[in-house]
Amino acid sequence: MSRRLLKWLAGGLFGLLLLLVAALWTLLGTQGGSRSLLAQVPGLQVDNFAGRLGGAWQADALIWQQDDRRVELKQLDMTWSPSCLLRLTLCLDRLHLRQVAVTLPAGAESDSEPLSLPNVKLPLRLQLGDIQLGELTLDGQPQVRDVALIASWNEQGVDLQRLALQRDDLRLEVSGRLTPQGGWPLALSGRLQLPEVDGKAWQVALQVGGELQRNLTIEADSSGYLDARLEGQVQALAEHLPAELPDQPGFPGQQRFAADAAPAGAYLVGKG
Repeated sequence: MSRRLLKWLAGGLFGLLLLLVAALWTLLGTQGGSRSLLAQVPGLQVDNFAGRLGGAWQADALIWQQDDRRVELKQLDMTWSPSCLLRLTLCLDRLHLRQVAVTLPAGAESDSEPLSLPNVKLPLRLQLGDIQLGELTLDGQPQVRDVALIASWNEQGVDLQRLALQRDDLRLEVSGRLTPQGGWPLALSGRLQLPEVDGKAWQVALQVGGELQRNLTIEADSSGYLDARLEGQVQALAEHLPAELPDQPGFPGQQRFAADAAPAGAYLVGKG
């Protein structure tokens, strides 16, 4: 093979690479290209898109529908840093959503088998800088609101710097670590704010450890309306959320606490 031919091939490959980069930039780096790319997604409807997918963009609504399944994102504002990909990291600097509404097929039966968590490995590291969600609804029913998240995910697992959310009158804020491998070991600490009782504030400091797939150990220090310390175990993924609370000194006998924010039938029983 002659040197001239090698130079021609090298020049051709370089030109092809530049063409691919230009095409990618046209799609992701311009508003027109971004609109065209979104239009190719089956079942996706976009309202009032502005910006570019390869940086910062906003939309009044993103609606994806397939058969009876529907996901609607309202008032979306997103910024990410493409340069982070050079260090194999997806950096989501900001993602603000006013509402996420999920609709699932009516009459879908839930699986009675225990949930088995898979081993999860991402091809890229993940950096979540400022994630905010106003409200999450499922089939028209509110689930959680005022969600705020700051986290990172690397080879060692998930570093949860801050997760805050609210359901009804309950406000929860936690931080810690989670490894999405094996039994999914985790260690979390946080605070649960409960509604006032008789004009008295009520909050619970939480420490949670163990494996999400099996058993979690919970330590709770209640203050305000009720000053008490509770320790127990819970099988978080079991169908009826089995929980065990050993004898607690100074605790009234045979107390039952309804977990309004937990699945139906969930409770803790304390014997003192």
